Amino acid sequence: MAITGAPLEPVEIDPHNRRLLESLGRLRVLAWASELPAIASRTECYLDDFELMSRHWCIFHEGEPVAAARLSIHQRIGDVPDAAVYRDVFVSPPPSPIGSINRLVTHPRFRGRGLSRKLDEVRIRAATDAGCRCVIGATPSGES
Repeated sequence: MAITGAPLEPVEIDPHNRRLLESLGRLRVLAWASELPAIASRTECYLDDFELMSRHWCIFHEGEPVAAARLSIHQRIGDVPDAAVYRDVFVSPPPSPIGSINRLVTHPRFRGRGLSRKLDEVRIRAATDAGCRCVIGATPSGES
């Protein structure tokens, strides 16, 4: 995979590049294997219905993805990925448009290098630039 960019810096990628998107799906499974083994054991490549409507960033090392994350933008909280985790969280619905930062993963060998922070910063900036009035995110609980 010949994607280049600044070393260990986020690069926005085209989700229509199926080969690259599938490599991100495999990275998700690898990253989740130690944290969410019940989910990771079910598939070799995790992709969902939000992939093509989302913006994706990836950090590459020697041409291979080592960290990735996405941003999706929605008008209603019920339309965000994993909407059930937000049930009963908000007293009133958050203002739209809503930026949902989700599917953040880092290859186990690249953890502890600040890559997650870089991906969060670029996604929050993109959500702000897109006019989102709030940005939400949730971390996995380990339950399946």
